[in-house]
Amino acid sequence: MKNKRALGGLRRVNISVYFAVFIACLLVLDHTGLVVYALVCVGVHELGHIAAIRLYRAPVEEISFRLFGVGIRLRNNVRLGYRQELVVALAGCAANLLLCAAAWICARVGFYALQASLLLVFSLMIGAFNILPICPLDGGRALETLLSMRLPPEKVQRIVDIVSLVLIVPLATAGFRLLIWTGCNFSLLLVAVYLAAMLVLKGRRGAVVSRNK
Repeated sequence: MKNKRALGGLRRVNISVYFAVFIACLLVLDHTGLVVYALVCVGVHELGHIAAIRLYRAPVEEISFRLFGVGIRLRNNVRLGYRQELVVALAGCAANLLLCAAAWICARVGFYALQASLLLVFSLMIGAFNILPICPLDGGRALETLLSMRLPPEKVQRIVDIVSLVLIVPLATAGFRLLIWTGCNFSLLLVAVYLAAMLVLKGRRGAVVSRNK
C-alpha cells in the first residue's frame, strides 16, 4: 500500500511484448554499451513526467510501455489544467537538463568522466529532440496546450499540424541525406516516418470524432 500511494495510486504497469522484444534486441545487438546510456536518459525523461504529475497529486491509473513510447493514463479521465499540462509536458526535457548539469559537473571534476560525458550527450540529444514542437512529442504537446489557452480547438489542431509538418519535412530530408552519406544509418529517417505516420493517424482520429458528433 505504501508503494501504491507513493506512485499516486498506480494500479497497472503494462509492458508491451513488442517493447520488451525491441529493448532486448537493442541490448543484445549493441556491442558498444551506448544503448544502456540512452535507456537511462529515456528513463530519466519519463520520470520527469511522472514527478510533475505527482506534484499536482493527480491519480495515475496506468503506465504503459509501448513500442513507440511510454503512456501515462490518469484515473477516471482526470484532466489537468492548461498550466499543469504545460508543466507535465515540459518536465521530461527539464529532467534531461538536470541530468546534463549533473553529468557535466561529474565530467569536470573527473568523476567517471567518460560515463558522465556519454550521459551528457545522450541526455542533451533526447531532451532537444523531445522539445521540438512536433506532435506527439513533448514540444508539440506544449505548443498545443499554449495555443489552447487562447484559441478554439479546431484552430489549435490546424496550427499544430502545420507546424509539425513544416518541421517533419526537413527532418526527413536530413534523415535521407544521412542514409545516403553513411549507407546504413536510417535512424533519423525512421524517426521522421514515425512522426509523419503519427500525425496522419491523429488526423484520421480527429476526422472520425468530428463525423460522430
